[in-house]
Amino acid sequence: MKRLLKNSSLIALGLIMGLTLSSFASNESIMAVRDNITSIFVKGEQINAKPDDAPINYQGKLYVPLRTISEKMGLIVDYNKSSKSVYITEKPLTKEEKLAQHAEIYNEAMADFQKAQAKNVEDARKEDIKKESSVDYKDLPISFRKDKFFMKLTLTVKSNSDNNSEFYFDVKNDGDSGIVIDPFSAKFDYSDAHAERQLDTSDVNIGLFDKKVLSSIDAGFDNRLYLTLKEIPKDIKQGTLSFNIYPVGEDSNITKVIMPIKLD
Repeated sequence: MKRLLKNSSLIALGLIMGLTLSSFASNESIMAVRDNITSIFVKGEQINAKPDDAPINYQGKLYVPLRTISEKMGLIVDYNKSSKSVYITEKPLTKEEKLAQHAEIYNEAMADFQKAQAKNVEDARKEDIKKESSVDYKDLPISFRKDKFFMKLTLTVKSNSDNNSEFYFDVKNDGDSGIVIDPFSAKFDYSDAHAERQLDTSDVNIGLFDKKVLSSIDAGFDNRLYLTLKEIPKDIKQGTLSFNIYPVGEDSNITKVIMPIKLD
């Protein structure tokens, strides 16, 4: 409901955002309408204002209580009558609020740190390779499918003429966009009698043809490809092959392909 107010009532109301106190005191004939229909929201939360703190309609403009709004935003409003000054300051945090604030800052910093770490080449894997004791190694062929992209590992060569190991795939891309297979992210993890080991592509000569083919698997591609890694020791009978794939132009949208393999 709306009702009329005279100047004396307005002064008793306190400070009003949009008009100074002197604006009301300058004319005893000022008439205004207290609006207890309009709702006030601060930071998405509705204020349940007291009747005397309701907004005021004056000459087609809406004015809201400064103190009510400020306190809802964690501010303190003080009026110095002698100097006719208004002071708006931040409300001091309690000990508990300070501790909560420090904890939030710490948690955000740790989250940013972990996110940054995840962008490192070695830690960018979407899935962790499991320990040897818990891996279910499989005989060939081993298949991988993501949406309309399909790969099937059909052959492994432990040692070629360059003393490297090769992994042969049948690859088919029925999607509408290209897929990148990153040969330089490929790794082979295995265990020997002494420790866990990892082979990668360092010091492996990958020809220009291999780079071109493995860098972008176009839509409609249906052919055979291979990855080259360092030579797998002859006595190793099983291990886990892993490498990255991602849509062309989306190198941050990595999927880690993981294939636990039984070797001949």
